[in-house]
Amino acid sequence: MHRGVHAAIRPGFHPGTSGGVEQYVKGLARALGALDGADRFAFVGDRIQRDALAPFVHGAATWVALPESRALRLKIWFAATRPGRVAVKMKARLPRSTAASVAAIPRAPQLVDETYDVVHYPTQGFELTPLPSLYQPWDLQHLHHPEFFSDAELSRRAAYEVGCRRAAYVVVASSFVRDDVVSRYSIDPARVAVVPPGAPLTSASLPVRSGRPYALYPAQTWSHKNHERLIDAIAIMRGRGTEVRLICPGQPNARDTEVRAHAASRGVRDLVEFPGHVTDAELAGLYAGARCLVFPSLFEGFGFPVLEAFVAGAPVACASTTSLPELAGDAAVLFDPIDVESMADAITRVWEDDGLRAALIERGHVRASLYSWDHLARSCRALYLAAAGLDLEPDDETLLVCAGVSA
Repeated sequence: MHRGVHAAIRPGFHPGTSGGVEQYVKGLARALGALDGADRFAFVGDRIQRDALAPFVHGAATWVALPESRALRLKIWFAATRPGRVAVKMKARLPRSTAASVAAIPRAPQLVDETYDVVHYPTQGFELTPLPSLYQPWDLQHLHHPEFFSDAELSRRAAYEVGCRRAAYVVVASSFVRDDVVSRYSIDPARVAVVPPGAPLTSASLPVRSGRPYALYPAQTWSHKNHERLIDAIAIMRGRGTEVRLICPGQPNARDTEVRAHAASRGVRDLVEFPGHVTDAELAGLYAGARCLVFPSLFEGFGFPVLEAFVAGAPVACASTTSLPELAGDAAVLFDPIDVESMADAITRVWEDDGLRAALIERGHVRASLYSWDHLARSCRALYLAAAGLDLEPDDETLLVCAGVSA
């Protein structure tokens, strides 16, 4: 039996605004906590993250709070008040040079550097540390579609390359992102581990949404989420005589007004509902009642909603871009997300063909069975051990081989 690894995990998300990344950290905490052995996994963060993760941290996983400096208390105030949120948004619009952002990558807290064997950054944020580290960039969308990002956002994302180059292992959720990281940053493929997550859908749900059947698209209205073209497809279907009600939950952002106006201009505002942020239980209820999931995103490093739909038994129509075909396999009807006629045809097939719907639901359950939080946790533990230079068990070595990396 190997000496237990003592790993620090830096949550790095903003509760309620980080979508699938937040769900990933919660799933990772729960799964690491369930592992047997002498290993210990400390989630090290601030009071806001502690409150969000509290129901998921247990067993071998613990919570460690950072000392609350004046800057940290100010950050917490920003997140909790309307004036603070406005100030953060205004600051984010200010241009910053790429060179300055790389030079300004923060250092890991001294508590982390002096206490742990290895540190894991499961979100896009990266810190400078003398410890061996794991880094998860999730995707490199900013290199493919810089037009979707502000100068400040592009500046922050310049740190992705530093994180990929300095980490002992880069962890990604799909082979698509692995190939992108290797190609764009000339990273040794033996350091890029493909370890998909499980499905972040809560088992508890509110009553199924009543009323007319609906298609579901849970996503914030960021440009790459492609809401406008989906609305165009809904309008095309209405013109053909097929009325598809569309529900689009997601944390409100600055583009909401623009997307709503687009729905009105296409004459389908009555068909499209934007309920804003919903709880995990409310989202589970929406999946349970949906006639289908439509996922027209232009760029995804993984695509949690597709996996959630498979688990919930909702048939899927999704874009044929980036990582999505890899995730969907034969369990979804794929379409070109730029071609609104193709999108409308795919949605119509899933909406109207009961035989196809039943087949997709069955295939979706099979696909969902391939994704496991336990596998993710055991794979991360193997990576922690390898990065820290500790002894590996045979199962650890097998998991590293499955992830495509070497110790």
